[in-house]
Amino acid sequence: MVADLTYKLSACQKNPLHPANYRVPSPRGSPVRLEAYSAPGRYVPGGIANDHWRATPRAASAGHHRSIPKREGETEMTITVDRRPEAPSGPPKLDRAQLRKAQDDTLATPRMDYSLLAKMMFKPVDVMYGAKGSYTKFAMLEIIARVPYQAWERMGYWAMHRHRGRSALARRVYERIVEARADQDNEQWHLLILQDLVQRAGQRQNWLLHRVAPWLIAFFYYHVSWVLFLVRPDWSYRLNAEFEDHAEHEYMTFVAENPDLDFVPDPGTYAAEYGRYRSVADLLRQIGHDERTHKLDSLETMREPRVR
Repeated sequence: MVADLTYKLSACQKNPLHPANYRVPSPRGSPVRLEAYSAPGRYVPGGIANDHWRATPRAASAGHHRSIPKREGETEMTITVDRRPEAPSGPPKLDRAQLRKAQDDTLATPRMDYSLLAKMMFKPVDVMYGAKGSYTKFAMLEIIARVPYQAWERMGYWAMHRHRGRSALARRVYERIVEARADQDNEQWHLLILQDLVQRAGQRQNWLLHRVAPWLIAFFYYHVSWVLFLVRPDWSYRLNAEFEDHAEHEYMTFVAENPDLDFVPDPGTYAAEYGRYRSVADLLRQIGHDERTHKLDSLETMREPRVR
């Protein structure tokens, strides 16, 4: 069975907007049949009298077309939409050997030369949560990691509104929004996974350090990100690249310093959404590699930070 949607349009036959020009969103991976019906009507200021859309979802067997009875004077047209743009799938998933190589590559690569703004975020985190990595520290970092993507998404919608009269430019802006949303969702899965590991390890999280402090740092990071994006977008992308580089090294260093994690099975709480790994070590290596991917994406976007 394939999902199928049938649309009816009651409109004047003289309507200059030909039904073939209508673009209708479809369920992902499903064909859509657009049946446009026109019936006599009259023109009125701003449109056609009694113009309206009626959508009826239904299921039909593949290759089978069920017709909807037409009223007298109506014409029928069928359009099949074969595909629709897909959202980015996120960073690549690596196998065990690739994850170990990714860890070795990270540890062999020097950290970036962090800016003053980046150091202003990293230093308080080390003071409050310790210089060494931990599940609770990583969970806090993931709360902050989503922030720049949220800021870029907000600025993207503002830019779309500003350039709404230039469809090609608005589309390119929207593509940036989709990318930012995908990266934000990836960071959200990191947070859920780390929070699950915190609970399984029985680590306590107090109200001040794990609720108030992350919110304050995220609040600062969010406003810095969108202000920088407004003034110099490349600075905003650079700051995010520094944050992601820091996170990448923190994860890979933590796994290297805790070899016993290779013998702790991945609980697989979010395996359906994120994938299942042989051990917690591999799970954290994958998260570290995700951060590297975000870093490289930001560095690449710095070359052309403004959408033109």
